[in-house]
Amino acid sequence: MTDTESLSQTLPDSPLASGQPGTASRSESVNEPVEGYIGAKHFEITDIAGGCIMVFASGAISCVLLVINGAFVMALLSAFAAGGARWVENEKFSQFLLFSLPVALLIVQWYLIDTLRWILRRRVQK
Repeated sequence: MTDTESLSQTLPDSPLASGQPGTASRSESVNEPVEGYIGAKHFEITDIAGGCIMVFASGAISCVLLVINGAFVMALLSAFAAGGARWVENEKFSQFLLFSLPVALLIVQWYLIDTLRWILRRRVQK
């Protein structure tokens, strides 16, 4: 069974089912309006640029927050070490905290930023 025959069996109303090659070209089927179409049919350059700016801004904010969070966690570990905490002397555990806590703080900070944006958006809409 060829591909055309299998398509004609699954799509009985399609031009392929009639057995007439060339009755519907690929470009005609793409440009025809489709009922229930979800998504943009074309993108404006300003939409693409705005999306790129948002991605780069989010990345830059994340990098700055990670540096601040890393410094904060390092200061906390140093304060605990100066206070005599014995668990800070364990290199593996302190290194795990030094790398995981800034990322966890970043996740919490983005959650707080999203919540704040949601609250402010609700106030503007009222």
